[in-house]
Amino acid sequence: MFHKLTRCLLIGAFTLLAVWGVSAQDDFDLMLYAISDGETIEDTLSEDVLGRLYAFNGEAGEEVTITMTADDDAFDTYLVLLGEAGGVFAVNDDGGDGTLNSEIDDFELPYSGTYFVLASTYSAIALRDDSGLDDDYDFELTIEGADDVDDETVIEYFYGPLSIGDSNVEGYSNRSEPIFYWLFNGEEGQDVTVTMVSDDFDTLLYLFDGSGALLAINDDADGSNSQIEGVTLPDDGTYLIFATDLYYKFVVDGDSTLFDGGDFEISLEED
Repeated sequence: MFHKLTRCLLIGAFTLLAVWGVSAQDDFDLMLYAISDGETIEDTLSEDVLGRLYAFNGEAGEEVTITMTADDDAFDTYLVLLGEAGGVFAVNDDGGDGTLNSEIDDFELPYSGTYFVLASTYSAIALRDDSGLDDDYDFELTIEGADDVDDETVIEYFYGPLSIGDSNVEGYSNRSEPIFYWLFNGEEGQDVTVTMVSDDFDTLLYLFDGSGALLAINDDADGSNSQIEGVTLPDDGTYLIFATDLYYKFVVDGDSTLFDGGDFEISLEED
């Protein structure tokens, strides 16, 4: 098992997050939107983009508010706040304003460093249903209370490197780090299958492209094991996998009995 620390350089004041690995075999180039304090990002989800992953840097003790507001009143949004090592700190479905919009309100950051925001839908995150978006849905995402992301900011987070053809690579999910981040490089037009197997817990897989677009989700493909099968990669570049427990969202409750966690194996094959 491993959880590898990578130092990354943030490029652009509020545009792109560029990630390079620390060795030749880890030559990754993941480009995420980096959110600045007080900035509002306009974005779109669709049947091909089930969610978006963003990044920001914050300081321990800062209280941040993250708001996801949809243009369509019928669009049921969902927010998840994640840590640099796969921690899950806050989730919100309906923000309490009488709408289906989401808001993580005045969350106190537990450490200084990098955080990720997953903006998606109730059907994708709560129901693991990748067929819930039958049209394009516009939304706005705003963060307040975090330090601005400046040029030449160094960020750190943890991931495991994968190569297409790897089989039965070991990982883990626990209460402090429910999500294991994996990176791999692929080519446009490649058909790949990601398989996650565990004897300890009910598994869940997310696959993102290099811009943070959530391309595919799978819960149960074979019993409680997961498989994202035959996905055609849309571009050359780096891809991101979340490998986790089905009940990862409930670890924020602290005493939830739904989350199990444990060890797993992940495989990445070309079809």
